[in-house]
Amino acid sequence: MVSRYHSRIRLGDRPDPGMVAALSEFDKRFEAVRFVLFVHNIRRLGKFGSRALSLAEQDSNGIYPGIGEGPDRVSFLGRGLQFADQVVTVNPDFSQEDNPLPGTAEVLRDVLARRLAEGRLHGIVSRVDSSEWDPATDAALSQRFTDRTLGLRVANKLALQARLRLKEDKDIPLLGVVNRLIPENGFQLLSAIEKHRAELGEIQLVLLAAPGDMDYQRAVERWEEEQDPHQPWVKSRLLFDDNLARMIYAGCDIYLLPAKELPGGINQLLAMRYGALPVARHTGAIAKTVRSYEPGMSLWKDVPGMGVGFKFHAFSDKEFLGALRSALEVFRGNPSVWRQMQVHNMQARLTWGQAVADYLELYANALGLPPREIPAGEPLVDRKSTRLNSSHLVIS
Repeated sequence: MVSRYHSRIRLGDRPDPGMVAALSEFDKRFEAVRFVLFVHNIRRLGKFGSRALSLAEQDSNGIYPGIGEGPDRVSFLGRGLQFADQVVTVNPDFSQEDNPLPGTAEVLRDVLARRLAEGRLHGIVSRVDSSEWDPATDAALSQRFTDRTLGLRVANKLALQARLRLKEDKDIPLLGVVNRLIPENGFQLLSAIEKHRAELGEIQLVLLAAPGDMDYQRAVERWEEEQDPHQPWVKSRLLFDDNLARMIYAGCDIYLLPAKELPGGINQLLAMRYGALPVARHTGAIAKTVRSYEPGMSLWKDVPGMGVGFKFHAFSDKEFLGALRSALEVFRGNPSVWRQMQVHNMQARLTWGQAVADYLELYANALGLPPREIPAGEPLVDRKSTRLNSSHLVIS
């Protein structure tokens, strides 16, 4: 039976490796287990009311103020970062200007820096499932295509325009967005398009977003209400629609990702794999996956795992519009270069091949590590003196 025990356990975002250390007291086979934590969304700290510790039989270890815990709250993500044998995120160095730590996670800065210095925090960029996301086989598309049959792609653009009742014209730049309506994704910068639309020339914008910030939602609704109903330029769908998302990736010319912060995410990879060129802010995962186009640059220089797009650095209307204007200039004025960029991105190694090798190496290294001790924290105060309602868990 021992041979059937897992030697490694993969944890995600809200773990507590201390629970497994406790299990070792009951079954010694757990002593050989190593834990790898994958941080996908560091904005969410996995905060719970401290009663969660008693439910997990972990209250004897106390709390850890260094990761933002207190008498009435615990952070399962913070505990995972502290105690996991190995930690993986997209870009592990949050001290870099192009990889800012989200404000909600600022309390984790010290533990992140410590794990990085220990060699226990690693960067592996998320990739695309080549079987799930392939424009050559995707049944959601009106016309399937490859990098060798890129001319067929325009049929998806025309179909998307028809579906959303936009003017069907292959020469009008079609901008696409598939994302959540939240401040971190930079939706406030999209208002610059509406304000400067006249100087940008004729464009169309398609936005598919899960509802989020009501101010952004009302702004998009206002744009649609105020536009000429006979010549609309913007269409939105505030819902989840996987088929429409695929049509946008395959049909839009320019994919907009003006993220304020993006610790992880693969939207830019999906867009490039489907032939849309990104206009994106240089931050987080984008910094690791998108090179900035420069006139005259060699598009055939292979940079593994990197595509080419139009990037900007400062989170401002001015820089966002500058990158968008650059993209529009190439789209309208140099179609051969535009096509070369599309082909380059579709041929780029954006799928899981190299990342799988990196993961396997990480797992193997984890097995050679000594077991990580769980130090005692500060004692929990009497729960009666906290504001915790013992019948509920507070989750955020």
